[in-house]
Amino acid sequence: MTEKIKVKQGNEILTSNSGIVIAGSLLNNTNIKERINNSNSVHFNREKGIAHSDILFSMAALISKGKPDYDAIESHRNDIFFEKALGIKTCPSTTTLRHRINLIGESANTIIKV
Repeated sequence: MTEKIKVKQGNEILTSNSGIVIAGSLLNNTNIKERINNSNSVHFNREKGIAHSDILFSMAALISKGKPDYDAIESHRNDIFFEKALGIKTCPSTTTLRHRINLIGESANTIIKV
């Protein structure tokens, strides 16, 4: 279960990241994370790398922000809010995101539609 995010009034500059909270909540209220991480259709050593769900949740967040290009992930690499809102352990780099999305490819369609 993800940690709750508290919203309070402050002097910080607000950004358009609020949609990520909704996307993260919707994704985490399904069992898709377990189905993706336990899938045998994608051959990748998950012990040493970023979980499949972290990759797909990160891409889903970029799409929800209207920034579906891989390079847009760089602004979230050290963003604790991004990771908390999505319930992910690690935010991937551009290279990792691109490589793993290509690797996961059509397998994700099968997993999601089940």
